Amino acid sequence: MNRTRRRAFYPSPFEEAAILTMDGVGEWATSSIGRGRGSSIEMLKQQRFPHSVGLLYSAFTYFTGFRVNSGEYKVMGLAPYGEPKYVAAIRDHLVDIHDDGSIHLNLEYFEFVHGLTMTGDGFERLFDGPARQPETKLTQRELDLAPIDSGRDRRDHAAHGADGARADGVAEPVSGRRRRAQLRRERPHRT
Repeated sequence: MNRTRRRAFYPSPFEEAAILTMDGVGEWATSSIGRGRGSSIEMLKQQRFPHSVGLLYSAFTYFTGFRVNSGEYKVMGLAPYGEPKYVAAIRDHLVDIHDDGSIHLNLEYFEFVHGLTMTGDGFERLFDGPARQPETKLTQRELDLAPIDSGRDRRDHAAHGADGARADGVAEPVSGRRRRAQLRRERPHRT
């Protein structure tokens, strides 16, 4: 089981919680929805590699000239300065977003599955030219690529409504000896 889910739910103050995990890839799961109750976590749905919101975002990080796995925050920072003019192209060509929040990437546009880069010629044709080279000047195109709509809102809704699982709050990772000690005093230890 993914350690992030355990670290977030077990020390939380909730006896029951919906659990949503999204990442580029962890083992093979890229996103999952579960339910925590008492001392157990039940997995309800799981999305598997290569279909991943995280890898989709990493492809845009690479294409806009930033380093994958460290430059994603830069793309997020650019989003307010761009116009979402490529959202339709993303939805029409790159990703199918299903009603339950799961996605399916059109792998014809991504190189990370079988190559050494995130994107290739398909991305260049779809987004008006080659990937930006690192450390070169940003253009309006990179600003306009930043507002990526990946369907996260649907996935959040799916997590809170999965099989009737409702949470009074969202379990977030908790750290620090003081918080763990406080939780031990407030309720019995979970095994």
